[in-house]
Amino acid sequence: MKIVAVIAEYNPLHTGHIRLLNEVKNKFNPDVLAVVMSGNVTERGDIAIKNKNVRSKWAIDAGADIVIELPVFYAVNCAEKFAEGAMKTLSLFNAPLTVAFGSECGDIEVLTELSNKLHGETEAQKELIKQNLKEGSSLIKARAVTFDKEGILTPNNTLAVEYIHSAKKYGFNLYTLKRENNYSSTENAFDYICATAFRNYLKNGKINE
Repeated sequence: MKIVAVIAEYNPLHTGHIRLLNEVKNKFNPDVLAVVMSGNVTERGDIAIKNKNVRSKWAIDAGADIVIELPVFYAVNCAEKFAEGAMKTLSLFNAPLTVAFGSECGDIEVLTELSNKLHGETEAQKELIKQNLKEGSSLIKARAVTFDKEGILTPNNTLAVEYIHSAKKYGFNLYTLKRENNYSSTENAFDYICATAFRNYLKNGKINE
């Protein structure tokens, strides 16, 4: 049985998410397309704009065969724990599978190299990270200063390097699709609106947009 899994929040599900689901179906022709999805609370600590049952239906309507809830402990945690929880959840299939995700980079080899660096810090690098943390930086920013001179550690790339790290434990295969728009855009762009822009329109009552 060929299983492909996507990790998501779908807050809300939009055309970019559908593009990834369609790409996965066309490329892998899986027997099972699974989605591991946050429940009613998102990683930012916000309540999702629709409850988990509605968002699960969106995923099924978009082509998923099964939606599995990511336990809230992982769903509201940092990228490392979020990824760890998603891979642990997928391990319950007890079968080989491919994990597919979007990223700003779109290059699995570049992301794997960065993942290996982030999780193989030297003592000097660990000290530099600790120093940046003491000065008030978040862990992501502290790591970025230490390892990321090219500015690769954008939000989805950060999740990607953690997916790659956590997937190693279970021997999962990995596939990434390059995002087509700015991950932080607050306005519509091209054919793919990001979730941030969608929520911004909703918050400001711009239903037509």
